[in-house]
Amino acid sequence: MELSNQREGISLMFIGAALGFLTQILASHQTLLWVLCIGFLVSGVIVLIWPYLRNETDLTIILRLRDQVQRLLDEIGEEPKLEYRSTDMEWQLQMENWKKHKLQLVHKFRRRLLPKIQDLIHRLGEQGRTDDPLNLMIDNDPQDYAAIKELADRLSLMASRDRQQKGTR
Repeated sequence: MELSNQREGISLMFIGAALGFLTQILASHQTLLWVLCIGFLVSGVIVLIWPYLRNETDLTIILRLRDQVQRLLDEIGEEPKLEYRSTDMEWQLQMENWKKHKLQLVHKFRRRLLPKIQDLIHRLGEQGRTDDPLNLMIDNDPQDYAAIKELADRLSLMASRDRQQKGTR
């Protein structure tokens, strides 16, 4: 069953319960039943109209994703600089720090943001609107700070392009 059908079913259950209480109220004139009836009616209406109240546009999704990518980059920071003229011990320590940074960045990106970006790509694809550079970036699996920063910049460009298209309609 689709989510919208489930919402409609839940909403109808609330409204049905409210009508059941209403028939009891008319027979007994009890205040508690009035309160329950109104509560179920309001709940049914809210469940029914909630998707319309929370309707996200493509632009808001793009901007939210861009901000999340930027927050991740700010949280992790830029890649540590490697000094090639160092002792073996210093070099080993630098490599451990670099590896730790890279693992944190890549895995946090993949776990937190990649599914959301892929969902955006498919959402736009269903509408017949694709962004080939974004698709290519995701297909190439961003592995470092620069590639993920480029992805954030691409999302910014997509948002500005989406704003311009909305303005010309």
